[in-house]
Amino acid sequence: MAQGHRRSHAVVLRRGAHAVRRHRAARVPGAALHRRGRRVRREGGASLLTCAPFARRLGRRVLAIGLAGGRLKPSTGYAFTRILDDAARVVRSLETAGHPFAAARRGLPYRFFDAVFLRLIAAQPARIEPVLTALFTRNPVDRVLRFLDERASLADVLALVASLPKLPFLRALAGWLGTRLGLVRPARHLRA
Repeated sequence: MAQGHRRSHAVVLRRGAHAVRRHRAARVPGAALHRRGRRVRREGGASLLTCAPFARRLGRRVLAIGLAGGRLKPSTGYAFTRILDDAARVVRSLETAGHPFAAARRGLPYRFFDAVFLRLIAAQPARIEPVLTALFTRNPVDRVLRFLDERASLADVLALVASLPKLPFLRALAGWLGTRLGLVRPARHLRA
């Protein structure tokens, strides 16, 4: 990805993050206190954004959890609510079945959305800024958060899809389908 694209994506993501923080601070008691704090250090890192499956069962009585268990959301790198939801499912499985392995699988629509979005990021990096700008400016923050947390209703998903530029997603979808059907080989940087 070109340096200029990376910089513009960072600006869009920062603006979206600020909007989310403002929204949560207005609705979560005590959250405003965090806005007035001072920064003592900057954290950084990288997460592997992939739709490749992670092995969950590592032994007869061992279940991979958290990032090792594939709970990172492939398209965003966000994991917190997915880890919380997974932990609740593991507890229910332990209570009802006596083992942690009955945890539910992730919903098909979100796996599909993530796969197409990752294809868009990899194949059309210049299109990310307009897509993220549309996502955060044409939708209420609550709707975006429900979608990112994989808790959106069908109406939320349809409204989000209607608000986004169509052509980049249609191209990404065509590339994803072509690869899945074996009609085209993925570019080296798109292989899982």
